Amino acid sequence: MIIQEAASVELAPTARRVLHWDAFRVAFLARSEAVEVQPRTIDVAEISGLGYMRSSSRVRQSWERVWPGTVPQPGWDLVGRARFGSSWEWVLVARLDGSDEAAWLDAPAAIRARTEQHSSLAQDVAAVLELISSAQRRSRSTGVDWAELPFGVTSRIAVRSFLTGAGVCGRVVFAAPRTRGWDTRCESVISALEMDPNSALSNRVYWIQF
Repeated sequence: MIIQEAASVELAPTARRVLHWDAFRVAFLARSEAVEVQPRTIDVAEISGLGYMRSSSRVRQSWERVWPGTVPQPGWDLVGRARFGSSWEWVLVARLDGSDEAAWLDAPAAIRARTEQHSSLAQDVAAVLELISSAQRRSRSTGVDWAELPFGVTSRIAVRSFLTGAGVCGRVVFAAPRTRGWDTRCESVISALEMDPNSALSNRVYWIQF
């Protein structure tokens, strides 16, 4: 196993969420088949959607056309590249902690119910729900409606699914604390996503606890 040594790097630092790159890299290598992980340094306070790509990127421009501007895009705490064999892929890390609890608990269906009285906003939420539905169809998950699952999870998986559809390899990692029952929450969502070893999501979505 080859590990690229790097100084401690914090990407997308905020007062609410800070995830150290070195700690993540070791945990991710232990749970995946990646042989090397490198940070992607981006000089911005927040990374959301496909904002880590160049503004001229065809994939990023396409994403920005389909994701409504009135709906906040899912954010990332770390962005890097991982090598699987001879191929490099994006690795997008989202930390689920106390500050992210509202996004974790708030399902898209609930968001839609609150916005039905505002027709334009309701249309935008419907567009996001379609992106999530598309991700569910691509994953061949049929056991539960993803619109009833936490938006903080499904919206980020929708980003990964969009990348796949655009021919760009990418993986999403959810990093959750070991406290306050997060293991139970994660297990329930993993079950609802039907993430067994044979699922289409199992080799593209990871769950790590710190």
